[in-house]
Amino acid sequence: MSVMSPTRAQLERLQPARERPLVWSDTHGRTHDYLRISITDRCNLRCRYCMPAEGLEWLPRDEILSFEETTRLAGIFYDRGVRKIRFTGGEPTLRRDLPELVSMVHARCPDASLHMTTNALRLGELATELRAAGLTGLNISLDTLDPATFREMARRDRFDQTWAGIETAYDLGYRPLKLNCVVMRGLNDQEAAAFVELTRDREFDVRFLEYMPYGQQNELQPEYVSGDEIRQTIEAAGYTLEPLAWDGGPARPFQVPGHVGQVGFITAVSHHFCGACNRLRLTADGYFVNCLYGPKRADLKPVLRSGGSDLELAAAIQAELDRKWAAHPDLTAGEIEVLGTMSQIGG
Repeated sequence: MSVMSPTRAQLERLQPARERPLVWSDTHGRTHDYLRISITDRCNLRCRYCMPAEGLEWLPRDEILSFEETTRLAGIFYDRGVRKIRFTGGEPTLRRDLPELVSMVHARCPDASLHMTTNALRLGELATELRAAGLTGLNISLDTLDPATFREMARRDRFDQTWAGIETAYDLGYRPLKLNCVVMRGLNDQEAAAFVELTRDREFDVRFLEYMPYGQQNELQPEYVSGDEIRQTIEAAGYTLEPLAWDGGPARPFQVPGHVGQVGFITAVSHHFCGACNRLRLTADGYFVNCLYGPKRADLKPVLRSGGSDLELAAAIQAELDRKWAAHPDLTAGEIEVLGTMSQIGG
């Protein structure tokens, strides 16, 4: 569904009194300063929780936003308060000339911190150039420390390549360097303590994610493990988890006394954090999505490609943001309208 032309009232809403700051806000009083930009739907892994084993039918090239279109939209979000931008996919490092895009967005949004979520397979060759282009933070998907389990979960034998990418990024000084582990019963749920041990001498921020129902798996699966159970497993292994100050983000942070890194729990299923949500999402094919579980209905491409103004684009974004729920549906209910697969929106 394409966006409708903005009304006069919507346009006026985006031109507040000069003394008032320009911010993205929804009807529930939440302001939004964090933009996630999916820049491709393609991936070089086939992780069980992200896409089917046979892969997907990729988007046609002409449906994908160009670097110029992506940068223009990032600037519109930035001009109204976004100060954190994350590049996602699919796997964003598969987008050709990615450092050029990062550089373009950095130039247009100079005060925004730029981050990326990646599987690290190509970081060995790209990390230095991406850092020079303005990228500062990395979230790296690492669900297991065992090569055989990696092969089973990612359906590809690439553990050594992923770990090499993590080492490269750490040595280059990427901070924060977050390791995201989706915990799945019977596959990697007994590795939690080993992940915590990674934080002893290195500034890793290990985050345990609950397996979320999404896409074809839009009901709670037997592999689901709650954040509370993961924490109990860690504490049973002899680690004390002391809570740290929470910034309102999705991860509740902890630290083991004497460790230099941190541990976090992202519990979107068991303890959702919708009340503090500050995220905006842009898909690779130009849809603005107001929630990970929100419908894909605000296509910005027609406005972009027909000479529409920045103000018209902002009004279309705000109109969709006004539809954002106070909280997403109960993720245990099994009756969730979903966008597609996790890989198509970037998490």
